[in-house]
Amino acid sequence: MAAVDIALWDLMAKRAGLPLYQLLGGAKPAVPVYNTDGGWLHLSEEELVRQSVEFVEQGFKGIKIKVGRDSLYEDVARVFAVRKAIGQEPYLMIDANMKWNAREAIQLACRVEEADLFWFEEPIEADDVDSHVTLREKTTIPIAVGETIYNKYVFQEYIAQGAADILQPDAVRVGGISEWMKVAHMAECFGLSVSPHFLMDLHVHLSAAVPHSLFVEYIPSLDPVLDDTLTLNDGHFSPPERPGHGILFNKEKLAPYQIF
Repeated sequence: MAAVDIALWDLMAKRAGLPLYQLLGGAKPAVPVYNTDGGWLHLSEEELVRQSVEFVEQGFKGIKIKVGRDSLYEDVARVFAVRKAIGQEPYLMIDANMKWNAREAIQLACRVEEADLFWFEEPIEADDVDSHVTLREKTTIPIAVGETIYNKYVFQEYIAQGAADILQPDAVRVGGISEWMKVAHMAECFGLSVSPHFLMDLHVHLSAAVPHSLFVEYIPSLDPVLDDTLTLNDGHFSPPERPGHGILFNKEKLAPYQIF
């Protein structure tokens, strides 16, 4: 469904002679970028710190690191080590990939609040809305969810219960651009922000289309099969001005992945 929906929006924008972000609203010409193409749990603290500093030096506005080691104290030490190394200016996010229950997530959140985190992502199983409400009541760190939410009705439940601060819909997972925009508009009505998960080449258009978007997530997964890739400029990505979504696939580079 998402593939068909994205293709139809691309066709509509091309027929209108507009880049996709302009057709969808054109709220801003560029969107800040944070780097999450790293920060992995298997890295040693030294490797994590070194990589985080490199990302900041490359010009990214923020970085995201994983939490969820077997030791809570290791997680806390790693968060503060990265914050100390990169300084106070870059945004720092943490992502637990649904590692904990509410009690465990609260324990971590209480210990890292002074690290000035921009958000705490996927702390708990995504379907457990009530536990997110409990966590949000116990911490000042904004809670971000959406990577593993697959329809607008679950997002609606998060909004209705006050269970999150930042929504991270993924157009490919939630059913396409049409559904993504519905989630984004719901968020705006309730004063929440959106910051899409993954697929930066498409989501740069959606983020630029709405005024309450925060970031594009840097994961250059499509770069090896594209003729034209996004360029970081002062920590921002600008969507292509070509009509449509502007993603230019290279057929020769795609050929090894063809299965029919």
